[in-house]
Amino acid sequence: FVLKDDEPVGTVAMVPYGDSAGIEHARVYELAKMAVRPDQQGLGFSRLLMDACIEFARQRDAREIMLQTNDVLAPALGLYQRYGFKAVERVSDERYQRANLEMWLSLTDD
Repeated sequence: FVLKDDEPVGTVAMVPYGDSAGIEHARVYELAKMAVRPDQQGLGFSRLLMDACIEFARQRDAREIMLQTNDVLAPALGLYQRYGFKAVERVSDERYQRANLEMWLSLTDD
């Protein structure tokens, strides 16, 4: 989580990724549950959270980060795209009913 004046204003989780069939993918983390308090949005806290997630994954020698979202969340999509996340054609994991978009970020140079 991220703090402002000792108050939490944002949170995110990084979870080793496994799909709906229970298959764990080696060296892939899911970026899950990112949120910033509404009165603190637009102040850069989501970038701090995203930077921390990428650093977390790199420290664990992850190859990729994946996430699921909804295409109506324009500010979130913009953030993900600025960091290089790419949408894939279908949602491979149907745990989240509201998710209609899956995105992946490669952390390798190849």
